[in-house]
Amino acid sequence: RYYHARDKFYSQMLKYMSKEYPELKFFENIGYHNFLVVDDIKNINDYLNKEITLEKETKERFKFIITYVHKDNENVTIVPILPIIGLGGNIYVQLVRKDSKLYMVNKLSH
Repeated sequence: RYYHARDKFYSQMLKYMSKEYPELKFFENIGYHNFLVVDDIKNINDYLNKEITLEKETKERFKFIITYVHKDNENVTIVPILPIIGLGGNIYVQLVRKDSKLYMVNKLSH
């Protein structure tokens, strides 16, 4: 229950903040999305603790930091770089290569 409540409050915080920071609308309904990795990444491990840019299907972009690459190199933990706050909460994504492009897939809904 804790995680569901935490995620709900976090989501609400981003929604309230988006009134003043419109770029945070990127996070509205982000569950079950494929995010294009804008950066040219050959080896995901080279980007640990570095900034990357993700793009939604709507062409909205947002910056994240990769904080953890799991042993399988297919699952990654990223955190958004939020205005005023700094680093946001963890988002767990799976790496998928499609048509020579790298995507991060968020399979969790909030």
